[in-house]
Amino acid sequence: MALTRLYARSPKGQRAQGKKPQSRGKNVSIVSTLGLKGVLAQVSLLSAVDGLTFEAFIARKLVPHLWPGACVILDRCSIHFGKAIESLIQKAGATP
Repeated sequence: MALTRLYARSPKGQRAQGKKPQSRGKNVSIVSTLGLKGVLAQVSLLSAVDGLTFEAFIARKLVPHLWPGACVILDRCSIHFGKAIESLIQKAGATP
């Protein structure tokens, strides 16, 4: 996983010592939703999440757990702004 620090730290006047792995590893993406009583749906993928993947998550994992009047809050990531995603959420009776 890509959790290696970009900069080393050391006491003032001393050279920083350290090693960093040559291989960054695979990309792991986690998509999760929270409701009032805990996690509604989640998935972890060994790849990046694109618009089609996110739309499939909404359709297959989230929509079955939505109820009429539920409010779905998304951040400003570009894959969250598809018309299909808004339509799926509205068909479940929730507000996007």
